Amino acid sequence: MQNLNNQEKTLNLPAFFPDATYSTISHVPLYIVESILTGVVITTLHATANNLDTLLEELNISFSQFANLPQNIITLSDSGGFQVLSLIHNKKLGKITPDYAKFKYPKDGKIIKLTPEESQNIQHKLKTDIRTALDYPIMGHENIKTIQKSIKITIDWAKRSKKQFLKLLNIKNSEFKKTSPNIQKINNFSYQLKFSRPLLNGVIQGGNDKKARQECAQELTKIGFDLYGFGGWPITPEGNLNTDILEHFLTIIPSDKIAYAMGLGTPDDMATLIYMGYHLFDCTIPTRNARHGTLFVSKNNGEPKGKHYDVLHIKTERYIYDNKPIDPNCNCPVCKKYSRSYIRFLFKSKNPVASTLASIHNIWWYNNFIQKIKENSMALNFNIQDTKAKNNSNNSKQQLLLKAKATKQPSQNTLYIYHDATCKVQNAHIKGHSGKGKATCGFFFQINNKTILTKTIPVADNITIPEAEFRCFLFALEHAYNLIKKQNKKLFITKIITFTDSQLLAFWINGKYKIKKPHIKKLYEQYQQISNKFAKLNILVQVNWHARENKKASIADRLANE
Repeated sequence: MQNLNNQEKTLNLPAFFPDATYSTISHVPLYIVESILTGVVITTLHATANNLDTLLEELNISFSQFANLPQNIITLSDSGGFQVLSLIHNKKLGKITPDYAKFKYPKDGKIIKLTPEESQNIQHKLKTDIRTALDYPIMGHENIKTIQKSIKITIDWAKRSKKQFLKLLNIKNSEFKKTSPNIQKINNFSYQLKFSRPLLNGVIQGGNDKKARQECAQELTKIGFDLYGFGGWPITPEGNLNTDILEHFLTIIPSDKIAYAMGLGTPDDMATLIYMGYHLFDCTIPTRNARHGTLFVSKNNGEPKGKHYDVLHIKTERYIYDNKPIDPNCNCPVCKKYSRSYIRFLFKSKNPVASTLASIHNIWWYNNFIQKIKENSMALNFNIQDTKAKNNSNNSKQQLLLKAKATKQPSQNTLYIYHDATCKVQNAHIKGHSGKGKATCGFFFQINNKTILTKTIPVADNITIPEAEFRCFLFALEHAYNLIKKQNKKLFITKIITFTDSQLLAFWINGKYKIKKPHIKKLYEQYQQISNKFAKLNILVQVNWHARENKKASIADRLANE
């Protein structure tokens, strides 16, 4: 049996693990943040695409030893399953069969065939502390046929992953069960897990269908895993957590095992989910936002954003002469040493150190945020009485969550923008995003379910569909900015939520896809400029993908009927 350096490990929960995609956190040397980290996530697909697994096998060392990480930092490897979603479903760079997933790696065109067994082999070579069974993820809005296909393949792959995991560790399932650790509660929001062998994470799919989620969970709990991950994307078209399906998940997994909210989330999301009963989180938000100049700060120390945090859009002019630290309540090395003005200057000078310092701060801030919740030193705001947030013994968590929902008030100061572009492709035989044609843009604005503006504008001739969608998005934002500048005393807008039929556009803006083409990069720079203009008005811009199949009519259809 393979032990973790022949010693017991302790995982303190709840915990946030930043992504170390290419063997380190983007722009951050691990040694700088190791004192604040609980763990990191290693991306299996990127590891094997860059031959890291082969290198570690030849060196006969673990990733922890390779990166010289302290013993207390837990390493967690994903399965490559998310790439099924991002590379196959979204980019059409491969295919999925009941036996395997096949990818064309976008960086160098390398073909990677991933089976549940090979995923475990790669993770075994990395010698990570927590490993993940390969799954077939979906977004959540799909039809029942697609959902059933997803859970059928996920269940089969979970069985195959578990079998290979046991084979590699040379243990029987009876020994797996005997050594599978249970979480121990320390206080209201603090837990601990002790373990002495690698752990296996089972991912539960089912989209937004409760019955399908339950079917998948029943089968995976029969197989038996050490922790259970919420698979998919539990975000509504409005950009909010789908709390209904997330709460349901907690009722269908063993209560003594880790509940892992994979790929989530914002500070408010994590606070809500910790209060619900989730223990583990990972996402790219803190580092991705840092690279774009958005820094997290405690309440009343920045531009209003969430219930439990503010932000600084550090590139904006308001911070030119600001000599305060990023967050006066933060103990990170950046806040101890540098001012907002200095960080802004580095960004405006296009100095890469800016991204490093901003990322260090955001990672530190995220982990401090979790620590404050664990120590019960931060009151959680759920639109209910403060005393209820302290786990009042007379009320169950479920009752409090239901009351929180009931008391939630509808937003009165959000501008909703629906936009779409049509492109008459000249070369009809060209499929996908390559064809060019004459594009027309349309959008309409709504406040409190009332349409206040509808526009249809010619965009350009001879452009691709993605460029047309991007230009339409920018046109809509420019019109929104002009409207707000003239009428905001009357409208009092503090947030803009845009909806697009283009998943590619939403993923570009939200940093999930890297922009490579120069003309799209220029459009993104224009977006950053107008986003900064909104930031000066203390207005947040949020971009959401709204799939056509999930709507009664597309945005283009709606515009045609206006």
